[in-house]
Amino acid sequence: MKKLFSLIFVILIIFIPVISGCSPQAPPDPVTDFSASAAVQYGDMEIQGEITNTCQGIMTFSVTSPEILQGIKYSYKNGDLTMSMNDLNCTAPLEYFPQQGFAQILFACLQTMKSYDTMSFQKYESNSAVFSGTGAEVSCIFTADKSSGLLQTLETDSLTVIFSNVQKFDTAS
Repeated sequence: MKKLFSLIFVILIIFIPVISGCSPQAPPDPVTDFSASAAVQYGDMEIQGEITNTCQGIMTFSVTSPEILQGIKYSYKNGDLTMSMNDLNCTAPLEYFPQQGFAQILFACLQTMKSYDTMSFQKYESNSAVFSGTGAEVSCIFTADKSSGLLQTLETDSLTVIFSNVQKFDTAS
């Protein structure tokens, strides 16, 4: 009886760490305070730009390509969208702009990503964690690096964004 108990004890000591090591690791929270380069596919248009998204709710997208749109900057802050180029600015509440414009869709997805009530983890794919989110205006799927949480892609029915050179803002300062 002592040998049986000892054998069971040894088996439990060996297998408990193995079994607990096999449980799926919870994904990191996606980084929502970042800057990055973004390649946007919107319908037949390919748009390149630089994006920033802060935890204070300020989002910007500056178009770098195609050349005809180069220099246009979209900014979202406090419910208002500003579209500017050179010294010309147009600011209005977001609802005054077409809901299906690429900047509006992008900003709505990034806003959805910030809320734990509207997004959820779906699965792991390779080195990515896949999340989905649904806001009032849009449903989106986004991927983040499964170890760092840095954003990699964002997709909707009409928009695909591939992020590169993603830099997390230092929120400690």
